[in-house]
Amino acid sequence: MSQLSGQTHLQVATRITRAIAQRGRWLMVACLLMLMHGVAYAQLSERHSFNVRGDVEMVGNALLTCASCDQSNSGLNNGTAMTMRFVNVSASGLPSNVPQNSSVAALALPTGARVRSAGLYWGGRSGETNQARRSLQFRTPTGGYQAITASDFNTFTNQGDAGSRPYTAYRDVTALVAAAGSGTYAAGGLTSDVSGNNNGGGLGNYGGWALIVLYEHESKPYRRLMVFDGNAGYVNGANPQSVTVSNLLTPAAGEFTAYMGALVWEGDGGLTGDQFLLTGAGVRNPGALSDAQSPANNFWNSGISRLGQRFTAKNPDYVNQFAVDLKLVDISNVAANASRPRLNNGATGATLQFTSSQDAYFPHALV
Repeated sequence: MSQLSGQTHLQVATRITRAIAQRGRWLMVACLLMLMHGVAYAQLSERHSFNVRGDVEMVGNALLTCASCDQSNSGLNNGTAMTMRFVNVSASGLPSNVPQNSSVAALALPTGARVRSAGLYWGGRSGETNQARRSLQFRTPTGGYQAITASDFNTFTNQGDAGSRPYTAYRDVTALVAAAGSGTYAAGGLTSDVSGNNNGGGLGNYGGWALIVLYEHESKPYRRLMVFDGNAGYVNGANPQSVTVSNLLTPAAGEFTAYMGALVWEGDGGLTGDQFLLTGAGVRNPGALSDAQSPANNFWNSGISRLGQRFTAKNPDYVNQFAVDLKLVDISNVAANASRPRLNNGATGATLQFTSSQDAYFPHALV
């Protein structure tokens, strides 16, 4: 839903979805993949943009978890005190020469849906010169594992420890997902540290994957669906990141729906103070976003959810994803959101902000 201006390292100028009248009811969806400028200062660019009847789906899972703990405890953190291990629930067919980890998640699309774009994202920690980080094993519902090589790759050389740096990766897999459609997808063979460096130190060891799909279907409202991607920065108490949304056009009157989704690495359930704020002249009740799964003062809490409901169509189905957040949150201008931050009628701009007073994390995507 937005577009990068690309000229500063604390601000991204974006463009949101135009609202569309559909049988007397205004409907708007915000689909934005946004990575903010950090030390690498890599530019974000528009990957896809579609004006169609359609929607967005985001699925994924962790590939690391705690070695001995209760994964239903959302208050646990990865880090110095938490020994981690690989998840490996779908090992059949996984090549023996890759790290033995795997997890699955189910993608549900309407019958007859046309996949317009599908992006595979992964992240973890490893040596900054380790070329194996660029490859992930990916399996569709109709095939076996195949190696996917990143087309976009970023290493955060000022975070983590020497020899164990956080990284993010992306590859377009539209053709694969369009051919396979709905069903259970698997990813594995992730190169990521599970031990050493004092269990990853304060940052902790982590790893996972996400699949973000934009699709077209006649049953859906007419919407503008957009995806942006590139490099991401690092948010902590001394380094908030702001995103300015411009050229926004929402209906002058009446209700409309709008959603924002996010993929974030290294958010901890047990560390509060991290917020995702929606503010500006085009926003009603400006402040911290939240829903039933994402508290206002601990939004990035190692969870996977959609519009306040925990995503459970995955294996393993851990509540605590240990530093993997994949979420879609409601910012609709509807009566049910009367007390929440939401886009206003006639809005022409808004500001999004990632902040933290304790936790530190990597925003990798907004949809």
